[in-house]
Order: sequence, then structure tokens, then C-alpha cells
Amino acid sequence: MRVLAESRVDPTAYFAFLKTHPQYDSAVKRDNLACLLAARSVGALCVSAAPAYIRFEPNAHCNLRCCWAQREPAHPALRPRGNADPELARRIVAEIGDALYMAILCHWGEPTLNPHLAEIVRVFHEAGIYTTLDTNMTRMTAELAAELSVAGLDAISASIDGVSQGVYGQYRQGGNVAQALDGLRHVLASRRRLGRANPRLRWQYLVFPHNEHEVDEAQRLAAEIGVDVFDVLAGSGGRWSRVAGFLPARPPVRPSGLLCNDPWTYLAVDWDGAAHVCCRAFQAQHVVGHMADQSLPELFDGPGFQLARRVIRDGVWTPSDGPTPCTGCNRVRQFTPAIAALAHSLAL
Repeated sequence: MRVLAESRVDPTAYFAFLKTHPQYDSAVKRDNLACLLAARSVGALCVSAAPAYIRFEPNAHCNLRCCWAQREPAHPALRPRGNADPELARRIVAEIGDALYMAILCHWGEPTLNPHLAEIVRVFHEAGIYTTLDTNMTRMTAELAAELSVAGLDAISASIDGVSQGVYGQYRQGGNVAQALDGLRHVLASRRRLGRANPRLRWQYLVFPHNEHEVDEAQRLAAEIGVDVFDVLAGSGGRWSRVAGFLPARPPVRPSGLLCNDPWTYLAVDWDGAAHVCCRAFQAQHVVGHMADQSLPELFDGPGFQLARRVIRDGVWTPSDGPTPCTGCNRVRQFTPAIAALAHSLAL
């Protein structure tokens, strides 16, 4: 891994968990982060550094049928399904582990379906990488909760959008809210039994018109169970207030810098080693390369990432450039009318 300059950045400004977990910081990571931020500040297309964090997909299946899910098996444009092998995690660590601050273990599937999940967590943890897990919690058993805690998992974000089955099941179709709530209890019970503080447990509640009346009860239940953080997010992408309910959308405000930082800071890796520019790149056409053919530093500095950086930097794209998930991203479309119009005409 090459770095351009000695770091003078404060990594806690980008990774808040470092304030309570300083063991995940290092001089090599700070230098690499400084290189990424320097490249981002000038809109460089080529980046001689490694990503500062990754999103890794342990499993591409899901046991639920959520309304926003992108893993409909009959859809020909989507990526295939499968389980990641822990050896793939070991290769990621071997190639860029010294630079990684964080590994987010989830993409479009339910990671707890992978029977080797605890081993994957251990691979990243033992390499000094902060590990988090996004899950619907319905498959979290007492045994798995203990395995993940012992393996070193740092945090869990549990998506539970209701407290009654009738309300919860409208979005988390096929899910059982009692099982999800029991999953929270299993994690906290395993922490107490093992005398550990990890994993930190966050309950994420996506609020919609059909479930906003259960937010207060969910928060009460979260406190009763003992979760560390209870977060409410507007599920429709708008704004929601506990007092006023759903509010009119605000006019978008263009960021002072680049429209998106992702192509300069991280990459996503599928269960089979396929690489993507970001977590929104769920279609097969958005694969920028494969770990079977290239190293992660080569992919991160390759044509797929360079195209995404150019589109974000210059706000220009034509079909001859080839596919990129940036043309379908609301963040880009809102502020680049030419791309929005072209993408709409091409149904991107």
C-alpha cells in the first residue's frame, strides 16, 4: 500500500467510534486516510491509497421480503446469491487490512444466515478493524450472540420497525417481531453472561405512516430491554418529527464540496469477491471488478472507481462512458439536471 504524505488529520472526525475505541487507530491508518482526503479535496481520479473502510457481504440471501429489498431472485439484473467464505475476509485483510478502520458486515442480504459469520468477524477483529453488523435480528439465537461477542464484534444495528406483529410485518414481510425482540435480549444476555461490553446494540426503527404510532412504545421497550441506542429514521427518506409527524420535504441544499465522498473513501465487496463503488450498486452491471482477477488496491484505483469520481467531480456522463451507479443516485441527480434527464430517458 502506498501513501502520499504524513497524516495531520484527526481520524475521530470521520470515525466517531475511535473516541471510545482508540485501539483501532494507527499511524499507517492515519497516513492512508490523509492520502484519501487529499485526493478527495482536489477531485483526483487516481488514488494511490487503500479505502479507509469497507462494506463486506457475508450473505446475499435474506429470510424476509422487505419492501426496499434488492435481492428478488427472479430479477435478471441483480447479482447472484451465496455465502462468503472466511478465506475471502482473510484475503481482504492481507491486502488492505493495515489501512482499514472499519468493516461493515452487510450489503443486501441477511448476514446471520452465513454459518461462518463469527469466524468472519474474528478475522477482521484480530486484524485490528472495528466490525459492525446490520441485521433484521430474527435469526439471532443465544448461541450466535455469544459466538459474535467472543469473536470481537463491536456493534450491531438491529432493524425492527414496530412492536406488534401486524404493524411490523407490513414492512418486514415474512418476519416475526417476537423473534427479533428476542434477538435483542439474546445479545444483551450474552454480554452479561460473558462479562463483555461488546457488541454495542443499536435498535434502528424506520418510521412510516403505518407504524409511527408505535414509536413511543418501541422506545419504552428498548429501554426496558436495555439496548444502548434507540434511533428513529424516516423510512420514506423524508423527515419525521415526534411532535409533527411527517413533514414536507425540504429543498435539497447542495453540499459545499463534492456531491459524494464514497468513491474516495471506501468500497463494497460482495460475498463472491465482486467489488462495487458503493452499497447502492446492487446490479450486475455495476460490478467494477472481481478479486479473482485483481487486488483491492487495483480495483480501488481502477476505471470503475475513476469513472464514479469523474461523474461526481464534473457532473458529466454519457452512455459511452459505461454504467455507473452514480447515474441512479438521488444525490447526483438532484444537482446535475443533465445526468438526471439522461438517466431518466435511459431508465437508469
